[in-house]
Amino acid sequence: MEAVENSMRDLYSFRGRHHLLGQVTLATLYLWLVLFLLDEASLTQLAWAAGAGSLASSTYIVFANPRSLSARPMNIFGGYLLALIIGMFFHQINVMFSLAMPDQASFVFECVTAFSIGITMLTMLFFHCGHPPAAGLTVVLVIERMSPSSVAVIVFAVAVLIFLRLWFKDYLT
Repeated sequence: MEAVENSMRDLYSFRGRHHLLGQVTLATLYLWLVLFLLDEASLTQLAWAAGAGSLASSTYIVFANPRSLSARPMNIFGGYLLALIIGMFFHQINVMFSLAMPDQASFVFECVTAFSIGITMLTMLFFHCGHPPAAGLTVVLVIERMSPSSVAVIVFAVAVLIFLRLWFKDYLT
């Protein structure tokens, strides 16, 4: 318990606040870029909100808790890659079953979405690339098909986040 108190005290000391201010400033600039690009990609409001929410959560992990397993570049990359693939796959399943059973479309959607999250979690655990914010992207992809430009913006934003994590790894505390 004392070690935790000491680390918190160090974090909020003058030196810690200086680093903290720099990290928050860098995170804010990154998120501004991401929000701008998402807006330009002409996403629907739902896709924009979920993409922004997932990437904002990832940004928090990278800049506020950079030593966590979820902040590792491979976890970020693998988590988003799996979320994109699984979300697109289950979107097709959702469309197929909804057309086959139109009177049960809501039930089908709920089942397919829940199953897609379970599969996303399982594959992230299997491949040792758990990144919880990426799982939220799976839900959005099941709900609606994203345009290639939208997917490109998310992939670019993830790549920039990984680059920032690697570039500032010694600076992030």
